[in-house]
Amino acid sequence: MLTSEDVQKLIEVFATREEVATKTDLEGMREDFSDLQTSVDAYAQKADSYFSRNGYVIS
Repeated sequence: MLTSEDVQKLIEVFATREEVATKTDLEGMREDFSDLQTSVDAYAQKADSYFSRNGYVIS
């Protein structure tokens, strides 16, 4: 039989509903990550173009 102490330990270990990511949360994170990745790619292309035009060698 579980004691009150056992139940309290289980409550501390398991995530609550508020702590669990939902499908909607994950979709939002995917969109945010995709936007961030697109921005980083655009910046990298601009930086590469800049450094190439100005004769910098990056290795």
